Amino acid sequence: MNARFTNKLVKSSFLVAAVAVALTGCGGSGVDTSSAATKLAISYTLEIVEGPSGSGLELRHVSPNGTAAGEYSIGNIGVCFTYKNGVRTDKTPTDKDCGISAVADDGSIEGEYWNGSETVPFSTSGGSYHDVSLPGGYVRGYSAGRDGSGYGNYVFQDSNNNSSSFKEKANGLTPYTVAG
Repeated sequence: MNARFTNKLVKSSFLVAAVAVALTGCGGSGVDTSSAATKLAISYTLEIVEGPSGSGLELRHVSPNGTAAGEYSIGNIGVCFTYKNGVRTDKTPTDKDCGISAVADDGSIEGEYWNGSETVPFSTSGGSYHDVSLPGGYVRGYSAGRDGSGYGNYVFQDSNNNSSSFKEKANGLTPYTVAG
């Protein structure tokens, strides 16, 4: 038996996410109800997530445990949020144009914002929003998410677009090094 799975994300003016799983049995004539196909069936619930009126809310990431994260706009400002168990929680200030890069199971998010002259990474790890300071000589920074130990990983670029990777440990940044 061959089974084919199709996942779809449906979006309207507000975020409406639905995932449909279609099982097609042998010969393509419909759903195979044998025990193997029944075990493969997955059910999803439809939830509507709303932001402020006219905000253009968009889902961007989902963590392995189902914490969703996204962005909506207030004028020219992008606000990042998480959504879990029916609750939308704004995670970034409304005076910075933030963009999200990753979400963790604990609801912390990683991303970047433009401060007028530099791209600066931020994190909400530890329960509150904080900027990740650019190391000396770098003009841009990007979040690469958190690793399994909870450490932030970042890529920084200098004015010549040379990149270096750093790990955030004990409230400081340590560059990744390669032997030789």
